[in-house]
Amino acid sequence: GHPPFWLNVESKPDWWLPAVSVQPRSTMGCVHSEAEAPEKQLRAARRSRTQIAPVGHLPSKVSQTRSWVHDQSELGAQSFRGDPEGKHAARITQGYVMGDPHAEACFAELAQRECDFCGDWVVLYHSYRYAALLYEVQAAMANILFGFPSHSSPLPRLLGSDFLKVPDAASLVARLPRFERESPGKADHHADFRRVAISSMCSLMSSGPEVCIARTFVHGYSCKNVPYADLLASVLQACSVSSSQVASLVKAIVELAEEHGLDASMFGGKPVESGRSGHLMQVFVRRDVADTLAYAARPYGGVDSERMPLAQWLGGDRSLSKGQARIVANPANFLRTDQVRIFVASADPSFHERRKVFQQGLIQVLSAAIEPGRCASVARKVCSSVPPKTYEHEQD
Repeated sequence: GHPPFWLNVESKPDWWLPAVSVQPRSTMGCVHSEAEAPEKQLRAARRSRTQIAPVGHLPSKVSQTRSWVHDQSELGAQSFRGDPEGKHAARITQGYVMGDPHAEACFAELAQRECDFCGDWVVLYHSYRYAALLYEVQAAMANILFGFPSHSSPLPRLLGSDFLKVPDAASLVARLPRFERESPGKADHHADFRRVAISSMCSLMSSGPEVCIARTFVHGYSCKNVPYADLLASVLQACSVSSSQVASLVKAIVELAEEHGLDASMFGGKPVESGRSGHLMQVFVRRDVADTLAYAARPYGGVDSERMPLAQWLGGDRSLSKGQARIVANPANFLRTDQVRIFVASADPSFHERRKVFQQGLIQVLSAAIEPGRCASVARKVCSSVPPKTYEHEQD
């Protein structure tokens, strides 16, 4: 049959080849709006007594001093390793991507970004649907409080208090026996597991187990038995939004989501008209942090010992198309763009194009709900009085 658009031998795009540069183009796919200029991010971070390196402001030495950068760059994009002739990628893309112009464009951008980041970062993919509005609100709130680059990044978790006892993958794995006892066969469905971790696949060209990223792209992968509306309300209250304001604020958020084409059906709103309610989060984790935040997993969250340690497995010259992982989405790390970088592709073309405008609207609505002069105290509360540590290279 006809080859996938990016496998044409005569016109292969640059991302198919091993990366030439060891320096990731950190601004890839990130266009700063005037309202979210890097200077504003830095000012917000200083006000909250935290420092977050904005997109485009990472010093070159962060990557260039890593011993593995050159070798990993030579191996190329993680999702296409072990498939030198592109046969597996051809099967996946022909089956689920080809013929959908928006999906083709999204997958090409995701793949290009992998090539740009492959030297110093591992990449994991989180497919979701109903949680999208919650992730967007958390990102907008983090923008207000910490200068988080929400124009390019959703945020899966925000509240530091949820991570006091489970700050990393090791502490989560230690609790798996209890989760398994209380949720037999479905440890990662346990409420305490979901509170801190997200599920992911290890390749854009994943074929399992259980999830094929390309297949789930349009509709997303999600569970309905999650109290999304209650979670949103609890996040707003944790950010010092008064109880009397929560209902009206949620209504305003839902109306904004509906206006911009984001599924709000789990929050008392309408589903997206196109039916394309899926989202794909592309999570880059710096290689020396990967084993701190993630572990190789079997379906439903058990440890896949054969692929541990995860960072070593992800750094190999083999196919990574089969394998899951679980990521502890600790905001102490996820708010630090020198440790974790997040991007998103949305299946609905309208929302995908207008997401930055949606974020600006969210920021405006949420900012109005926080009392003037209280951002710093709210930021410390959200971080449980322990804001992310400042790195030397981020100090003034």
